[in-house]
Amino acid sequence: MNNKKFTLLFAGVLSLVILSSLVSAAITFTNVPTLNQNGSATIINLTSNSTEQIYSVIVNSLLQDGKTITFTPAYINQITANYPTTISIVPTIPSDFEFKLGQTYSTTLTITSSVSGTTTQTLSFGNTDYCRYGNVGSLEIRSINIDNTDGFGKDAEWYLLDEISADIEVKNKGNDKINDVTIVWGVYNKNTGEWIIDDEEKSFDLKVDKKETITVNFQIDPSDIDSSNYENYIFYAKAYSDDVGEDKQCVSNYKEIIINFDNDFVILDNIKFSPETAQCDQEITLTADAWNIGSDDQDDVYVIAYNNELNINKKIEIGSIDSLDKEKISFTFTVPEEVEEKTYSINFKVYDEDDEVFQNDEDDDADFNVLLKVEGNCILVPQADISAVLESGGQSGKEMIIKSTITNLGTKKATYTVSATGYSSWASLTSIDPAVVTLDAGQRADVIYKLNINKDVEGSQTFKIEVKTGDSEKETLRKDVSVSVQKSGFSLPGISGFAVSNDNWYLWGIGLLNVVLIVVIIIVAIRVAKS
Repeated sequence: MNNKKFTLLFAGVLSLVILSSLVSAAITFTNVPTLNQNGSATIINLTSNSTEQIYSVIVNSLLQDGKTITFTPAYINQITANYPTTISIVPTIPSDFEFKLGQTYSTTLTITSSVSGTTTQTLSFGNTDYCRYGNVGSLEIRSINIDNTDGFGKDAEWYLLDEISADIEVKNKGNDKINDVTIVWGVYNKNTGEWIIDDEEKSFDLKVDKKETITVNFQIDPSDIDSSNYENYIFYAKAYSDDVGEDKQCVSNYKEIIINFDNDFVILDNIKFSPETAQCDQEITLTADAWNIGSDDQDDVYVIAYNNELNINKKIEIGSIDSLDKEKISFTFTVPEEVEEKTYSINFKVYDEDDEVFQNDEDDDADFNVLLKVEGNCILVPQADISAVLESGGQSGKEMIIKSTITNLGTKKATYTVSATGYSSWASLTSIDPAVVTLDAGQRADVIYKLNINKDVEGSQTFKIEVKTGDSEKETLRKDVSVSVQKSGFSLPGISGFAVSNDNWYLWGIGLLNVVLIVVIIIVAIRVAKS
């Protein structure tokens, strides 16, 4: 009985050992390197805790855009227990297959064996570099400096249609001159694996230890953007030698970029005047693109154009604009003929259906100022102040001198021609000195007018001082001057300013009689005193 029990126990333990051995037997991978994009072999190490036969080794193909990468694994027929075994896998990559930046390229290695059964392992190609064969050679992109020169965003956070400038600095750190260095650059969407900008600059030669900076300018077109994938972008740049090939000389660098995408934001772009330089009294046509760079469709959009000096206050109806779409706007206005020749700033604000100016999440208004130069055909009313005072004279038949002061009230130098009118009925003009004055802004000058008053003139008289900047009536400024003229008579000897006229002779007679009486009284008093 005991022998029978012992035999059963031994058989059970042996069964457990065998079963345990079968369950724990498995193929494991001791290292899994990345696959090589250049098509060279990748060596994979694997082991098993059991000796087992290998029935098959298969690596799945990769398909992209109708192009297929196939894999050829080396043949093995057995794995010895606890002894490392290697498998060589060689990819066959079509010459026109493009490994896209930001994309993951993975496949599955499947091994079928006698003990472990089916074992799988994921294999992936290395991260894709902008240089097809990785960074090779002695070129170096030392820096990429990005500047948001005109827009609502920042240097590395852009809004659509911001004007961006990027400086790419390349250096030759090798020992030989590198010919035909070409800069290729672009903006890449990591989510979709697509380029929204892909461009190339003119090649140049680079001597040893020398550097070259290339500046590129661009905007992000809203029509190139996927509203569901708008954040993760990369600005890439690479420099390679077109002389020796990208496989010998190539280097790349990049900057992470965020493109802001608000819900409600409509802006203006491509604002143009026709003609670009305006003349006074000329009709000007303005055109622009109203872009909805927000995620929501907009209704009842309009623009207000304003400039007080040019008499512009125009509401431009736009209506509805879908997200990432645009509407053309246009309106005409006439430049007034009496404005100053200078550059004017015309303001444009974009309003929503609630009559509020569009505003982004950074609290920036959809507010734009565009410059228009006005030059030629302008009739300029003199910007001047005229004052006048009587210097001397004021009697009929004698000379009168008037001093006028002219002040330039404008913002720039001006030349004024000075004259007088409206005096011919009571005087003749003998001179104006000076007749032409040139004054800087804010400067003043005196002008002397000399007139000979007619003999039979008396009372209040008027004339006009004229200041001109041109020949037309609208280029003339006038000042009314009023003077009082006394009629001339005889003057008492030795007393200045007392003249006898026909109308006041009796007054002068009474005065003269009083003087005589005073003299007589003085003489009588003196004689009485002596007696």
